[in-house]
Amino acid sequence: MSSGIEKNWISIQKNDFDDSNIKKYSSNKILTQLLANRGITSREQVFSYLYPSFKDLNDPCLLPGIQDAVSRIKCSIEENENIIIFGDYDTDGIISTAMMYNFLKKVKSSINVDYYIPDRFEEGYDINVDFIWKISSVKKYSLVICVDCGTNASEVIDFIESDVNNPDIVVCDHHEPSGGSLEEFKKYSKYIIVNPKLPGSSYPYKFLSAAGVTFKVIHAILKNLDDERKKSFSRQYLNEIIDMAAVSTVADLMPLTGENRVIVKAGLKIIKNSKNPGLLKMVNKIIQEKSKISAYDIGFIIAPRLNAAGRIEHAEKGLDLLIDKQAKYTLQTLSSNRFDKILDELGELNIKRQKIQKNILSEILENAEYKNKIKKYRVLIAKSEKWNEGVIGVVAADIVKKYNVPVILFKQNGNNLKGSGRSNGSFDLYSSLCQLKKYFTKFGGH
Repeated sequence: MSSGIEKNWISIQKNDFDDSNIKKYSSNKILTQLLANRGITSREQVFSYLYPSFKDLNDPCLLPGIQDAVSRIKCSIEENENIIIFGDYDTDGIISTAMMYNFLKKVKSSINVDYYIPDRFEEGYDINVDFIWKISSVKKYSLVICVDCGTNASEVIDFIESDVNNPDIVVCDHHEPSGGSLEEFKKYSKYIIVNPKLPGSSYPYKFLSAAGVTFKVIHAILKNLDDERKKSFSRQYLNEIIDMAAVSTVADLMPLTGENRVIVKAGLKIIKNSKNPGLLKMVNKIIQEKSKISAYDIGFIIAPRLNAAGRIEHAEKGLDLLIDKQAKYTLQTLSSNRFDKILDELGELNIKRQKIQKNILSEILENAEYKNKIKKYRVLIAKSEKWNEGVIGVVAADIVKKYNVPVILFKQNGNNLKGSGRSNGSFDLYSSLCQLKKYFTKFGGH
């Protein structure tokens, strides 16, 4: 179907460069031009880009807040405190939750670790005061580990800091901070944020997924464990869990540059033999050509199934696949039959999501008013009481692909609008929304 919008293709050709370093590794002219267009021309840059390896990963200790986070989590382990992991309901969130949960149980099998994934439709995104108030009132948990959210939870920060008896919170996140300075974030005594995007952060790479940040925190904790605790882990443990981080990186549409290239390449190499039983079962069941698993397989086959539960019902179905919910001390106790049941449910939810997505997309593309707005304003902002709020984000992404314009779609519920936005590579949607933040109850992005 034609978009009806005039196209103006621009071919980028960088000609003023020395190709000798690239030719040392490849004589392919197209590859040479592509690397040069990306500014990758030095010998070190070319080698790192073509052959990314673990040595190219940055030291996790460079992340802001990580030393305090490691100390607090280690203390919780040693003191046998009750911990709860609060994760987001998308693939990045549930993978981050599973990674942290599985790691803590491996450090100390007797530790009491629970997890909580909010309901997209009832609770919405981000950790909230109601949740903290409930767990504070029962005085069960001393530590909350918040993954893929929490950076901008200002009401929660104020609540936590207001009473020494409230649980401490460690945040592993990658969303853009909505304001403040690094000094302001550092002043909190009970609320610790690890996020490469914090203002003033000196971390060299800013585009990790939340699971990438969680991976870094796990790495830092491992480095600081005593010798006895380290015996629980193989020397290759980080390599054994990097496929999980790779799935989250692709699923959350993080740029495949820098550290993310290392994570995804390493993850693709091991995913067909994944050490995570649920992920391995999924790969064996739904990937046809397992010898050549690619980022496409993650982005269009694996991730949509993990995402489907949170988009249609509740994300815990996806999380069930990646951790052992019934017997929390080992990953091996989930039977193959249980895996099959979970995968069948995720497959059915994904089909349902596809149908809903197709219907909403067709409704928009067949609406002359919307198409005229796109042509005139080069942006689409639309709302409907009928749309499914869990699916409008992927519909927005479909429209961006077709028209190359920023899109925000809202589900209307009375006087309230809850939306999802997507943008093309040339327009910073988050920064633009920041200029209008007084009109929003809350918003965020990365």
